[in-house]
Amino acid sequence: MDARLAEVMDEAAVDPASLGLLLHGSRASGMNRDDSDFDLIWIVDEGSYERRKEEGTLHQRREEAGVPNLDILYQSPEGLRRHAENPGWPTATYCGAQIVLDKTGEVSDLVRRIVRRAGDQAWATVPEAYDSYLNRFVRSIKSWRRGDLLGARLHAAGSALDLVRVLFGLERRWPPYYDQLGGRLEAVEEAQGWRRGFIEHALLRLLASGDPGFQQELEQQVEDLLARRGFDHEWGGDLAPLKALRFEEDL
Repeated sequence: MDARLAEVMDEAAVDPASLGLLLHGSRASGMNRDDSDFDLIWIVDEGSYERRKEEGTLHQRREEAGVPNLDILYQSPEGLRRHAENPGWPTATYCGAQIVLDKTGEVSDLVRRIVRRAGDQAWATVPEAYDSYLNRFVRSIKSWRRGDLLGARLHAAGSALDLVRVLFGLERRWPPYYDQLGGRLEAVEEAQGWRRGFIEHALLRLLASGDPGFQQELEQQVEDLLARRGFDHEWGGDLAPLKALRFEEDL
């Protein structure tokens, strides 16, 4: 364990107002450099949290020459409960966090609740995300057909973001932040039968070129996967003519 992290853990362990510590960001995902910050969520009791809120000290940055900085956000159990009930933009932080200190077991329980509730919501929004992915696929292929390169590529790029929601939602997983996506794809690929590295390849290809032939192949694979999981699209025969189009290979 890094001495910088151990120092904070020791401090929290003897502080009666402290309940636990969560490590998140690049250090938790394993994508850190040697000089990367330690991003921490320090869980304190409600009284300490309210005092810090009044003082304006809920965020603290500790800098010391020659060692990584500490970036600390203070949170309370009630705040964790609110995150569990209302998944939103901070949810990915908690879903990717490591629990490095939990004095009573309450912090672990609340983080599990956040992850479980987020997974349920991700699953519930699969039909919406799937419909959005198909909509962007259709618009991209139609744009390619009429020679609108900008529209075609922008819609393809948008479909990549929808596809992330679809694939993670199928596994009841809240999608991670995009800069942490690479380390989380392997588990999804294994669960869904993709060859290793394919999802990253597919996303990069959608973003880089939006190649219509590749989009057609990918859409069929996604459609087959969703059908196996019980999600049939409601597009009727509207997709068939677009899937049958053929394009020049050199685009």
